[in-house]
Amino acid sequence: MNKKTLSVVKNVTNINDDHGYWQLTTPKTRISVRTIPMPDILINNLKELIEYNKKHQYMFTNKYFAFGDTSPLHPDVLRRKKNKIVELAGVKQIRIHDFRHSCASLLINNGASIMVVENT
Repeated sequence: MNKKTLSVVKNVTNINDDHGYWQLTTPKTRISVRTIPMPDILINNLKELIEYNKKHQYMFTNKYFAFGDTSPLHPDVLRRKKNKIVELAGVKQIRIHDFRHSCASLLINNGASIMVVENT
């Protein structure tokens, strides 16, 4: 059954030990475990990504990470790319987490329900 939702039941946590730089854990709080609606465009994009990876990625499985492959992208990869783009654009540096706050503000200012924004 296709409910067009995404259930958040795991979290990728950065670690510094001999087993790698990440591990899957449960979300930090009980309220972090949630189910959120997914728009059709996102569902279609994910389906396209899965089909592309099946054709072009050796040993692809459904356990691939959307941002990475068999393991998630290291946080430094995103941080370096963000810093380079910010420098080229000549705008103020912000933390990656600040994009979440900006997104929430833009959604609310454009009429999104605060309850939907709060739970995503």
